[in-house]
Amino acid sequence: MLKELEALQESLKAAIERRVVLRRDYVDMDKQIGQEIKGYLSRIREIEESMLTDIKGQETIDSEIVSMDHNSSVDREDQRNRKSRYDYQQDVVPKVIQILRENGSKLKAKDIFPILKDKYDMEFSNRTITMNRVMALSPEITKEEGYYLLK
Repeated sequence: MLKELEALQESLKAAIERRVVLRRDYVDMDKQIGQEIKGYLSRIREIEESMLTDIKGQETIDSEIVSMDHNSSVDREDQRNRKSRYDYQQDVVPKVIQILRENGSKLKAKDIFPILKDKYDMEFSNRTITMNRVMALSPEITKEEGYYLLK
């Protein structure tokens, strides 16, 4: 049993030493690859800078293109940053209440949203979020078994 214990300890030491060597090799390889990447990046920067200096004559065309791109990106950014297209308290809640009153006061969201689109030209990207917000703003609208009801 003593011989087996000594053999296991020797095997453990050898495995640990192999692991240390492997880690050193890994670190060295990682450093080499990092240097290679830095070389590629610096060469890419040099080429891009030389291309920019070659294109100086086209600055007016480029500035027009950039301003057009900037305007369209600002428009897209405005659309993304806008919280909501509609004022829920003033616009959406009263219309949903009116739809529920006109149509029997028990409807599914899939029935409510086409009416909002056709009758009021209101479109929403997510029915569930919209209806949850409507219910939070109006305590008289509830949901039971998938149907929206008026109390």
